[in-house]
This record gives sequence, structure tokens and C-alpha cells, in this order.
Amino acid sequence: MAIMTITYAQSMGRLSTIRHKTFAKGVGAHWLADPGAPHNNAVKQCSLCWLFCWAETGMNSDTTKLEARAAFDDIFGPGAFAGYASNPAFVANARVVRYKK
Repeated sequence: MAIMTITYAQSMGRLSTIRHKTFAKGVGAHWLADPGAPHNNAVKQCSLCWLFCWAETGMNSDTTKLEARAAFDDIFGPGAFAGYASNPAFVANARVVRYKK
């Protein structure tokens, strides 16, 4: 479970502002609410990893990478992306976990 600073509905709205076609198609499949969250403010760990990977690479689009990084911080809190990015174990694991549901 990955706790967000905003609700799931708000996070969906925030992610909808990223205009990359492949990203937009992936949101529905990979941005998954965690039903165990008490206040509708968590996604599954694979979703956090999926967004992190977009924020790392932007799928070779600098614009998308920056948009995804800003969304990550808006969703998980200021500086969240930098915090996760500075953890080599998390970075290595994110690519493995991002598609596990």
C-alpha cells in the first residue's frame, strides 16, 4: 500500500493532466486503488512503482518525465520523487514491481 496525500479521485484527476498517449492508456490499467485504505487515499505498491518509472524515464520524453515527476510529488508529497530516487534498492525494485498487481 502506498499512502497518498490526496484522494484516489484527486490523483486520477492529476494524472489526467499528463498528455502522453501511452501514459494515458496505462493509467486505467496500472493506477490501482488499494481497497484496504481507510480513507480512499492509497494505491497499490505496483502503482507507485509504475508512476515512479514514468517519472524516471518519461518514455524518452523530457516533457512527460517532468510532468510525471511533478504529479508524483503532488500525489505523494513534496520531495517524494527525490526521496524514492535516492534509494538504489527501491529504484532497482520498481521496474520489477510496477506490473505486478
